[in-house]
Amino acid sequence: MAYVADTVAIIRFMTKHKKLGRSALKIFREEFHKAKIFVPAFVLVEIMYQIEKARIDLDLEALIQQFRSDPKYHIVHLDPEVIRIASKLQGLELHDRLIAATAKHLNLPLLTCDKAIAENRAIRVIWH
Repeated sequence: MAYVADTVAIIRFMTKHKKLGRSALKIFREEFHKAKIFVPAFVLVEIMYQIEKARIDLDLEALIQQFRSDPKYHIVHLDPEVIRIASKLQGLELHDRLIAATAKHLNLPLLTCDKAIAENRAIRVIWH
């Protein structure tokens, strides 16, 4: 199975945060060798920002290297089709629209705890 992960899901998994949803944790852990995790490039931008503001303790270069070298992870670049889809996702902040649009574009569920995204019926969400 394949999934798109949002910023919170990646950060909570990589920092071993207690509040990672059970279903999301199972996907990251138990399906480790089976699941494919697609990471929107914008997630990396948000992680970079959180690191710069000293809100999280992660090494951006190491994280990018892990995503590039581990066949489980796939970085998804921002393209015009994702932007077109994002333009139709109303009621979400810009970064959430881009991440949700990536999931919609790939027709994959999104690992997120974001309530606004979860309430948007156009996006399949997995968390709890």
